[in-house]
Amino acid sequence: MQVTVATPADHPDIAALNVAAYEEFRARTGEEVWARMRASLEAVEGFAAGGEILVAREDGRLLGAVAYYPPGSTGAPLPPEWASVRALAVDPSARGRGVAAALMEACIGRAREQGAAVLGLYTTEMMSAARALYAHLGFVQDAELPPRHGQPCWRYRLDLAPPTEAASQLAALAAEGRARQGAALAAEAGEARRVELRERREVERLGRGYVRGALLESPRGAAPPLLPIAMAMVVAGTVLLVFGDLVGLRQPFWPQVGMGLVLLAIVGFFGGRWVMAPWLVRRERAWLQALPFPVRGYFRTLGQVPEEERRVRVRIEFRGEPPEREVLEGLFGRVTVPATARLTDGKGAGWRAESGPIHSPSFEDVDPTNGAVLGWMRGVVEEVLLPLHAVHPLQSVEFRG
Repeated sequence: MQVTVATPADHPDIAALNVAAYEEFRARTGEEVWARMRASLEAVEGFAAGGEILVAREDGRLLGAVAYYPPGSTGAPLPPEWASVRALAVDPSARGRGVAAALMEACIGRAREQGAAVLGLYTTEMMSAARALYAHLGFVQDAELPPRHGQPCWRYRLDLAPPTEAASQLAALAAEGRARQGAALAAEAGEARRVELRERREVERLGRGYVRGALLESPRGAAPPLLPIAMAMVVAGTVLLVFGDLVGLRQPFWPQVGMGLVLLAIVGFFGGRWVMAPWLVRRERAWLQALPFPVRGYFRTLGQVPEEERRVRVRIEFRGEPPEREVLEGLFGRVTVPATARLTDGKGAGWRAESGPIHSPSFEDVDPTNGAVLGWMRGVVEEVLLPLHAVHPLQSVEFRG
């Protein structure tokens, strides 16, 4: 909402607004008095003479208007040295949104800028909502005036005297305090953003590790059997290192060969994992991108903290007419390993399904992984979604942990 100065081109709209705003008092005044009121409200050029009309707009729509008069232009029954306002009007459909308060605050600001000691106005008994607003803004009833439109009438004033030296100092201290507080809050917000960024990076780092761990545990297609090779090398190295004499290898270099095999097995196992993990991620991503429908949340679900027991949800959207619920229930029933999949709810184009408890094997000093979660999501895609898409095309698929 913006408050600006009206132009003569706005006068017809302001006249209509004034009549609509004061129409509610027609029954209280009677037709004869209302006819005089209406003629006065429509005479916008008269209000603009000697002052200016401020209007409130929102998206080009006129919401309210008020006439403002600077010191020296105020007419009776108010003292001419006062600044004053008249004919405050708000579109009935815009009431309760602070339009009148915004217009009055603009008049108060103008009066202060022009050095007015007092901003005055007059109003009648039937204007109860306006009188409540004036009291809220600090106006006080100053004097009783002759009745107007058959209603008791009062003069209101808002003193705008310049502040005392002590008040000025207090205002300066308050401004300094607000500036200090703003700087402190900005610093706190900056530190909070830095902490959030560090935590996010740590979560992303851990998430990438969880994704790679799951893919190393359950690689797609053929992959070098790192663990069996490493175990075989450790066994062979241990035999050479400890039991060389027992198998007839008495040369002194065989224990060193055995130690080398053990070290090579350890380095090869972890180094191989480090080299294979990005390759496995790329291969899994390529598989997802080759699917005939978009899949979201796949890697995000794999990147969540592994737990000994988890549940995974999947949401599917169809492009057109979906199959019957019984068909969906039967298709999801094909997934039983590592956990069952069952339809939970949905209608129209959107449906949801959920896994049963997915258990991740865990041993003492060995953390669980998301390998079982990976297996369940692959099963849903291959056993349910691909056959389903061939008959009922899917718009999108989203997994959530």
